[in-house]
Amino acid sequence: LMKDAAIHVREMLAQLLKSNDRIPRDIALHLAADVDSVALPMLAESAVFSDADLVSIIDASRDISKLLTISQREGVSVRVSDALVETRYPDVVKSLLDNEGATIGERALERIVDDFQGEPQVMEAMVARHQLPLPIVERLVRMHGGSVKASAISTGMKVPKVFTPTT
Repeated sequence: LMKDAAIHVREMLAQLLKSNDRIPRDIALHLAADVDSVALPMLAESAVFSDADLVSIIDASRDISKLLTISQREGVSVRVSDALVETRYPDVVKSLLDNEGATIGERALERIVDDFQGEPQVMEAMVARHQLPLPIVERLVRMHGGSVKASAISTGMKVPKVFTPTT
């Protein structure tokens, strides 16, 4: 039935089922593999997906819109964050950093610093992120010096005296 349904019907189905946490997992996964207009609502909101499901979707898809949607989910786990960082897409990583509901592990943050230090938008999103681990903050300060302080001040963040670059 799902294969034969018109896109419009599948879109309506996705809209109806995206907040239903009792739908069968195989149907949710099928909808997530569909065209963007069907898949994105499911990927954005469905609680049916496990971390393993989301990581499999990330690994199997290089569709930026699906990856961006997953990066913006309300609660992104460390495991899912790791997989999103591994895609090495700057827009996806920036979106993940902008998502305060995402839990990003120190290893993934180190990878971001290593792989995206030449991407100003990614680094700005990193600096603006709350609660960075101390080793990451220290690396950012060493790499970018006063620009970290200027960015932090412009966003209203307090810069600890110990991290204020001296002139």
